[in-house]
Amino acid sequence: MLEEFYVSLWAQELGTPKPISLQRIKKALG
Repeated sequence: MLEEFYVSLWAQELGTPKPISLQRIKKALG
C-alpha cells in the first residue's frame, strides 16, 4: 500500500504519464 502511495506521489512530481518502476522505488526506500 505504501509503495503505491509513493509511486503516485513520485509520478505526480515528475509529471510522467505512468509511474516509475517499482524496483527503482524499492531500491530508494530499501
